[in-house]
Amino acid sequence: MASTPGPIAHGNSGKRNRHNGSAAKTVAADAVSFLTKIGKDFGESYATRFICEQSSFGLRKEEEDLIELPSYMSYRGLYKQFCFERGHLVTQTAKGSYGKVDDYLPRPFDDTLWPEDSPILPVVSWSIFYRLWKDKLPKLRI
Repeated sequence: MASTPGPIAHGNSGKRNRHNGSAAKTVAADAVSFLTKIGKDFGESYATRFICEQSSFGLRKEEEDLIELPSYMSYRGLYKQFCFERGHLVTQTAKGSYGKVDDYLPRPFDDTLWPEDSPILPVVSWSIFYRLWKDKLPKLRI
């Protein structure tokens, strides 16, 4: 009883919010706009939608506004493309791990597509990219 009784202070009180200064907050809008552009450029409406409309069957609620990407695309392939467009070369291990974002190699320079004065923009990790996709664009599927 050497200290005064009262409420116990939480261990995180007075510390900064880690999300506010992270790349996830600054890059999230760019990742969503990248995926939206991919959906507009390559997406098609649900294949059985036309059959349901012709046969007078209604669509299920989860099929409304569904955009399907071609089957040759993959979640991880689009993540690699997103990172490549922002100046990073992403490789994965045999187990599928990309490692830390800070360890990504810079994209090789090219005179026409990626000149030497091109800025390398920050990226988010694979898990955050996937979570953004599922949270912000749930109707965009492969």
